[in-house]
Amino acid sequence: MKAEIAVTGVCVLSSAGETLSVLCKQSIAENEIALQIDLQTYERELSAVNTGAHELYRIQKLLLVAFLKASKMAGVSSSNVLSEKIGVFLGNSYGLEGFKSEFFRLYKKSDPDLTSPTLFPFTTANALASWLAIQIEAKGPNLTFVSGCTSSSQAILAACDALVSNECEVAFVGGVNLVNHDFHDELSASGFRYESVGMLVLEKQYEKVSKKK
Repeated sequence: MKAEIAVTGVCVLSSAGETLSVLCKQSIAENEIALQIDLQTYERELSAVNTGAHELYRIQKLLLVAFLKASKMAGVSSSNVLSEKIGVFLGNSYGLEGFKSEFFRLYKKSDPDLTSPTLFPFTTANALASWLAIQIEAKGPNLTFVSGCTSSSQAILAACDALVSNECEVAFVGGVNLVNHDFHDELSASGFRYESVGMLVLEKQYEKVSKKK
């Protein structure tokens, strides 16, 4: 039996829309678009899987929505795949810098006692992938990559390696880019990226190898 890696689920969310084609068209358009994704559209979906969804930080909501849509397309869940065989691999361009900036922004803006405690769980490098793995009950490998524009590419490579080495049979691979308050001035210039999140579901698929005569 020959194993190949197949993409069985895809989700792309941005302020331009929900599909990759819409995102690509809007990226080259001259007219301006909203920088942030309207998360109110997905509140019902989030509440259905997480009763404390209203308390989640923005990046958590984006990842959870992307997971829900990608897993639905792939038909993958912990009920039909052993949790030990599900891995999570995420890329995040700025790593912890966004969370630190957000914390100090809130600290200076309001009373320190009112600063959101939900930011503190993200002070470890692998927090994003670990959090999502816990949410979806994935007990396979989970890794977060922070290497600028190549973060998602690194996550995909790691996921493929894990699948080939039988560390997992299903891998959720994603990348997320937030619009951070400190970058608003830069983002107003043309050519800068806006808020987006993407998720792929990679699975090992087997096909019979015919014997040569």
